Amino acid sequence: MSKGFTIIESLVASLIICAIAASSVLLIGSGIRHSSYSRQAVKSLLLSKSMIEELRGLPYDMLYMFNNMKFDGDAGTIIIRPDGNDMTSITIRHKVELSTKRSKY
Repeated sequence: MSKGFTIIESLVASLIICAIAASSVLLIGSGIRHSSYSRQAVKSLLLSKSMIEELRGLPYDMLYMFNNMKFDGDAGTIIIRPDGNDMTSITIRHKVELSTKRSKY
């Protein structure tokens, strides 16, 4: 009886190790892409929330000056439209969309 592995057993083991290594590399690449997207989404969300808070702090009559205004190098848009008699809808689109309502009073 011989000791050690045959060439076939060694080849099969090498193929299994290569398959595991290749799938690990693909998984790491996918994780990096998702991490980058998440970082951009959080940045966009924080910028949009900041813009909404600034607009909510303005006097009601000044809101319409900012309608269709572009920001962040034309990546974002502010949309302001009437929503009833004394309400205005403020929407910020910048990779994510945030909306709020603002009362006249």
